[in-house]
Amino acid sequence: MSVLEKAEAFIYGGGRRQLILAVCLIALVKTGIWHIPNLGYFGAVAQDPFSNPFADPEQHYLFWTWLGSFIAWAIGATGGAAFLLLHLFFALAFCALFIRTVFASLPEAEARTGLVLFALLPVSTTALFWIGPDGLTLLLMMAALAMPGAPAAALVLGVLLGMQHFEQGFFAAGALLFVALVMRWQGQPFRHPILSAALFFAGVVLGKLALVAIFARYGVVVNSGRLHYLLTNLTDLLAQFWFHWQVILWSVLGLGWFLVFKSFEAGRRYVAPLVAFAGLLLLLPISGDQTRVVAIASFPLVASTWLLDADFPKRLPKPTVAILATLWLVVPYAWVWQGKPMWSVFPYDLGLALHNLFGWFTPPAEPGNWPFL
Repeated sequence: MSVLEKAEAFIYGGGRRQLILAVCLIALVKTGIWHIPNLGYFGAVAQDPFSNPFADPEQHYLFWTWLGSFIAWAIGATGGAAFLLLHLFFALAFCALFIRTVFASLPEAEARTGLVLFALLPVSTTALFWIGPDGLTLLLMMAALAMPGAPAAALVLGVLLGMQHFEQGFFAAGALLFVALVMRWQGQPFRHPILSAALFFAGVVLGKLALVAIFARYGVVVNSGRLHYLLTNLTDLLAQFWFHWQVILWSVLGLGWFLVFKSFEAGRRYVAPLVAFAGLLLLLPISGDQTRVVAIASFPLVASTWLLDADFPKRLPKPTVAILATLWLVVPYAWVWQGKPMWSVFPYDLGLALHNLFGWFTPPAEPGNWPFL
């Protein structure tokens, strides 16, 4: 058997648990596990989520990512290690919920295809690459995707998402609602019902309003957050995109760009999702964390369109999936921060462990930023 034939046989003929374990282990090596460089700032919010600890107006946007720090405060996980582990739990729960949902929603062969496609996407491990608020953001999104026929749950999850990361939630839920409306008008099937999508979107807006009310109630002094940061740093953000747009575009989906190109073969079936995705790409020039912002904001759309809907996996021949999986083994992790391509942090994970055990390697004075210096 050739390498591709062996890959196909393993993906579709091997045990489900073995496939899931292999995908997780490969993803671990390709990505590694580290924390977002400014995790300590979110930890500062967790010390007292009803008082803004940031004197610098350009840091106020961090306070608006509030729910995760509030949960940490509520359960007493405000210490450095406890705070980190809580957000690691959110990230792992997101991945686990996707795996559970894809196998519960699709026939076995299509579910295995969906798992491989998920692994190709940088969003699948971005909350592990940068352990931090993204884990909870993605978990809330995934919970809504796991229950498309539960409008009440969509509303509640939308409210929580609006209190965690309003901007990403707003664009993610807006894209989902847009596609649901257009595809209903076209008479095309879509996994997410209009009612659930509308309530999810409304919940995000209500969550933001609830947060504003909480801040007003406790006298929290905070500016507009990300809007203030954007207006202050717009020139730099536009320059990052102008000079690095090729690697930035690639990093949003990585090998997952194949899904976009494959969709053109289906005609009207994927017009609305492609238009919505193109609209979300407009966030790239005004984002500093280019990959994580757009990969997360587009995740509900990407998952509903390509990963959790049986129609698309059926369109992919098994040999094609085997080729994509084999390429995934050797193609570096696609992730861009401030216009610059990053790399797997797994060697730094090993390096830090070897330093602690044997004194090998010499991390910088602030080892938390070691992979990103």
